[in-house]
Amino acid sequence: MALFSTVIAITSLLLLISVATAILRSARLKASSAATQQDPTTLFLRLHRSASLLPPVFSYDDLAAATHNFDPKRKIGDGGFGSVYLAQLRDGCSGCCCRWFCSCREKWTREMEELRARGRKGLQF
Repeated sequence: MALFSTVIAITSLLLLISVATAILRSARLKASSAATQQDPTTLFLRLHRSASLLPPVFSYDDLAAATHNFDPKRKIGDGGFGSVYLAQLRDGCSGCCCRWFCSCREKWTREMEELRARGRKGLQF
């Protein structure tokens, strides 16, 4: 009788450990699937840098206002992806803003794939 009680106790303990492991794996899977839906650049920066160093995000309207609706007089030059404009933000900071060419989406996609491939090989940026 004592042997039977011991077997039941051990079986119950193993079952409890299995259920707890399944619940933890499910929670991790949900967290990782949510993380993969984010922007790859943001994920990289969060993994390798402090969150306070993440670049600011501006809306198109903010950038249009900062460059006076992409005024040709504020154009600094042309880059590989588009025209570069001098921007004056609302808080008084100056910076540059690149207005992408419509045809550069394929080029940008190739560049991002190359950066991802380098990241998988363990190279540091």
